Amino acid sequence: MPFFLQIVILFICVAFAALNAQWFGQITSEIMADMHLIEKSCGLGQDIGMSTNREAYNQLKESNPKYKAFSNQLALYHNVSSSCNLCCLICNGISLYYMAANLSRL
Repeated sequence: MPFFLQIVILFICVAFAALNAQWFGQITSEIMADMHLIEKSCGLGQDIGMSTNREAYNQLKESNPKYKAFSNQLALYHNVSSSCNLCCLICNGISLYYMAANLSRL
């Protein structure tokens, strides 16, 4: 892999990390805060994890269209954020492999 390609991979990694940190992270936090306010108004949100009272959360999602929209948005942004993290991991792995394979030339 030429040096130029390694720089491009590093730039891609930095771009995805910055996008994730600056945009997706903030939007996800805002959506979670809005969802928590709705949960709190319905008497939910005090327990740790959703597995303890999953039926109540599903019922809230069915009865409250705003909460359902927030839940769908959260899932979307969480998936995009995970994809950004996966892309960074792959780019770093490729870069480390290249460095390890060419260690004698460095």
